[in-house]
Parts: sequence; structure tokens; C-alpha cells
Amino acid sequence: MGSGRPPGRPFQRATAERELGRYGETSAERELGRYLGVSCGAEMDQHSKITAVRDLTTFGRSRAVRHPDCDYAGEIDVHLTLCAATGKPFTDASLAQFVCNSVETAATLLSFRLHGHCLMPDHLHVLLSPARSGKSVGVWLRQFKAYTSHEYRDFGGTPPLWQRSAYDHVCREGETAENVLTYIVNNPVRAGLVDCWQDWPWTKVFITI
Repeated sequence: MGSGRPPGRPFQRATAERELGRYGETSAERELGRYLGVSCGAEMDQHSKITAVRDLTTFGRSRAVRHPDCDYAGEIDVHLTLCAATGKPFTDASLAQFVCNSVETAATLLSFRLHGHCLMPDHLHVLLSPARSGKSVGVWLRQFKAYTSHEYRDFGGTPPLWQRSAYDHVCREGETAENVLTYIVNNPVRAGLVDCWQDWPWTKVFITI
């Protein structure tokens, strides 16, 4: 009961959220690192493979049209929205902490620049940049979703954790990371969950807004 999980829920990785948050040589980080090293082939979860949707909404399965002027790599800022497959799984505090820590650790291991994130009860907002990683946003998204869906079992869930598609918005000229992140972090306020964005426990920012 001390772990904060409901009775009967598996807790083999009850300390994963603490381990992932340290960025040290922990078993959780090593496991995520191995997972991030998997090539984009048949070994990846089918629900986590990336295809295109349309224009700025590119990370889904139904269409093969990408934004014509963007390769989703390099010095661009991208706002990603990932929706839960069913229900509101992130009302579980242990799972919410694990997902938030996994966002940060995946960005670190892939050398992405993370501006901030906000996890809502049924979806996740992330603002990041591939920067000089040499990888596209699709790599981060595919591998983050596959890893967290796989680990979802240890929290009593049945994968997939995420919907097949994700939505992205590439910051255009005139938009700043600060402005986009201000919009993102105020999602809990607009939803009536808190009065001030700083009070939402599953929001974290890495730039000044």
C-alpha cells in the first residue's frame, strides 16, 4: 500500500519513475536506452509505427502525406499531442509520473531539446526539437510510444497505451516556443482542473515563459 497503487496491481517497476528521473546509470534508464536502440522494423509495436496523416498532422496510419516543407528534423520546434487509446489512464499517479519521466529520459537519450510537457488525464502534450540529434521527430515518437506501451503492463494496463495516430504542429515563423508552451501548460486551467498552471503536478517546463 505504501507505493500508492490499488491493491492487487502489479508493481515490478514501482520505482521506475524515480529511476528514470535521475538520468544516472539506473536499470530503468538502461532498459529504455536498449529500447531506443531497436531499429524501426517488425520488432516495434505495430501500434507505434509512424505513417503520415495530412499537412501538419503527420503521425498517423491512414494517409501518406507529410508537410511538404518539413522533414521533421533539425532546428525546428514541434508540438506533439498523443491521445490515450481508451479512458483516462493518467489519473493513476504512478503511471502519470512514469510517462512524464519517460518523456524527459527519451529526449535526453536521443539528444532532443525538450522545451516542456503537460500530461492530461487522457492525453499528452510535448514541445520539443530534434536540434542536432540527427534524428527526426518520428524516431522519438515511435520509440517513446512503443516503450511506454510495453511498460504499461506493469501498471496493470493492456497495451496499446496510445492511439495509433498523434498530432503535430510545427512552429511557424512568428511563433515562439515560449508562446506555444504557454498555451500547452494552460490546458489544465482551461479544463478546470487547477486555477494556476503551476499547480498541475504533471506539467514541467525547461524554458522561461
